[in-house]
Amino acid sequence: LNLSLPDQTCINASPFVLSSGFPFGGVYNGSAVSGISFDPYIAGLGTSLINYTYVDSNNCVNSIFDSVFVNALPLLSITADSSVCEGDTANILASGAISFLWNTADTSAAISVSPYASSFYFVSAIDSNGCFAEDSVLVRVDTLSLSINTIDANWALLQGMQHAFTQLLDVERLARTIRFDDARDN
Repeated sequence: LNLSLPDQTCINASPFVLSSGFPFGGVYNGSAVSGISFDPYIAGLGTSLINYTYVDSNNCVNSIFDSVFVNALPLLSITADSSVCEGDTANILASGAISFLWNTADTSAAISVSPYASSFYFVSAIDSNGCFAEDSVLVRVDTLSLSINTIDANWALLQGMQHAFTQLLDVERLARTIRFDDARDN
């Protein structure tokens, strides 16, 4: 008998067909085996044993075992400047894998971006076992906004106008008083 399985797979890998048992026509068994399919997610992390049993034409039974090691996903981590001013540079660093691909098309662990609006940055990464993970980070852009509170501005303008009007009225009253006094004296 012969059974040759992949040495390892990843916990998030798709189930795969078991077809390496020889002579053909045997039966596969194991905790994560369904028919001729092995599901890494059902197997869980660590070593998973798979048995291949073949019954020949003489009703002789023979079995062989092989194992597949199920690896964890990369422990992907992203650190970044969480907020920057509009047009400034934000530095982003991914770790926990050996190969990276950002939505910016950069392929290094560290990237620099200069967003003009708050933006998400996504990274896909592969570790030394060939396992794949994704993560993202939001870089928030703080926009500089100069605005005048129109209510306060209008109130201040009205206050200034009221003060000027009051002064004008005081001058007019004084002028009438002077004219009235001048008219009485004549």
